[in-house]
Amino acid sequence: MILTIGANPIFLTKNYVNRDVVLAGGVLTASSMQALAERLVDMDPYAAWNSGGSNDTVTEILDIALYEGVTQILRTDIALIALLNINFKSFTIQLSDDNGGSFHTTYTVTNHAAAQYVLDLSAGVKSANFVRITATTTQTANEEKVLGTVVVAGLLYQMTADPVHPMVRANTANVKAITMADGSQNITYVKRSAASYEFFGMKLKFEYVTDAEILALRAMRRENPTFLFYPEPYEKPGEIYLCRFVAPPTEQNSDYYKGAGYDLSFEVREVG
Repeated sequence: MILTIGANPIFLTKNYVNRDVVLAGGVLTASSMQALAERLVDMDPYAAWNSGGSNDTVTEILDIALYEGVTQILRTDIALIALLNINFKSFTIQLSDDNGGSFHTTYTVTNHAAAQYVLDLSAGVKSANFVRITATTTQTANEEKVLGTVVVAGLLYQMTADPVHPMVRANTANVKAITMADGSQNITYVKRSAASYEFFGMKLKFEYVTDAEILALRAMRRENPTFLFYPEPYEKPGEIYLCRFVAPPTEQNSDYYKGAGYDLSFEVREVG
């Protein structure tokens, strides 16, 4: 996986940290402000969990089990871990294969200064059915600790062809409009989370795409009706969305001679 400057869009599996853990009654716990813990799994970084009564002398622990439906699943293809909208300075991420009984891998961060933390594990994927995040200090000393979204996912595909710019944003809102007796409208926005009502959408075009890449994308789309989409991994590392294709991608020859490759266009839209 390439996350450096100019990195092309990435398709990831559905987030292994998701609302299924809530529906199944699995482990989703916070050492403080438990009432906000569900915000960690709603895929909206701006609907954040925050601690209560914390400072740099108080350690906060977040435990999350990985579920699909009502079953806790051992994931063996974890290629990316991301913490979105955080103010942590020092923290650890631990992975467990036995529901937190023991931790086989620990990632320790001691001087973080950004609002996102993205860990690329694609060169050596990890396994886990349980994740623990332990936050010690904040970037501004003694603030309440904040974490918007936790992403744990496998890698499906990263585009090789470069996107033709601009990539067009096509966000939508779920709106209910009722016409009143006097002709006015009562408009209600259906929120996607506790903080947002807009759903992400984007239209993309690629030129001179190879047959091999088109076949790889078709296979990925066939086997993954929904997926995490990471449109600009370097420029906008905090923007990862649960998406679907609006329609099958369109293809046409990029040039007049055979073998030049194809123009590939598609649109993705957030689900939730």
